[in-house]
Amino acid sequence: MRYRALMLPLLISFLLLPGCDSHDDDDGLACTLEARPAISVTVMIDSGETPEDGVYDVTVTDGPYSETESVVDGTASLAHERAGTYHIQVTDDQNTIWTMDDVEVTRGDCHVDTKEFTVLVEPG
Repeated sequence: MRYRALMLPLLISFLLLPGCDSHDDDDGLACTLEARPAISVTVMIDSGETPEDGVYDVTVTDGPYSETESVVDGTASLAHERAGTYHIQVTDDQNTIWTMDDVEVTRGDCHVDTKEFTVLVEPG
């Protein structure tokens, strides 16, 4: 009896929960639950090495929205599942070393279409 009491709410919840974006069309497209970044910036020292973690920060801004993330393992990924037009800035502890304006990120069928950039910096 206790088993049946648990099964009914579980069955109802599975029937009522939509898929990712409720998108499963005639093309067989099935979305994942993965959250993808709008912007991904890889920072590399021009010798090809990965910089130490936390030396560089990446900031993305879209109107009043702003997010900053430290570069870890050479990469910073920001603005997950957020379409928009971004200003991107890479800084070290004292200087702005790279910027890009008007980066437009659109939304695809399931996720944002990630814009990827590689920034080469001189060894310091």
